[in-house]
Amino acid sequence: MLDTTAAQRGALGYSEAAGVTSADLVKLNIGDMPPTLEGVEHGTYPYGQTEYAYTFGEPPAGSVAAAFLRYLTDQGGKDILREYGNRPCSETRYPLVCRPT
Repeated sequence: MLDTTAAQRGALGYSEAAGVTSADLVKLNIGDMPPTLEGVEHGTYPYGQTEYAYTFGEPPAGSVAAAFLRYLTDQGGKDILREYGNRPCSETRYPLVCRPT
């Protein structure tokens, strides 16, 4: 998506800030705040994202679905976020901002 957006004049795309490395892409500010991990962590960049996982009832304890949900909400998933320059919302200064409204 980032390559396609960079190649198309006037195109808009969405990515985590750490993923924008091309000089052909422009990160957009919200208000006067640039999109940085530090801005999200300190509550100065007013953006958060909530991911949803839907199941048909409670997945059985030994199922792949249950394992995947544990991965998303436990340390393993958080470690992957950090590895790619992101931060779990629960670890920011204002974790409640990232909860669904």
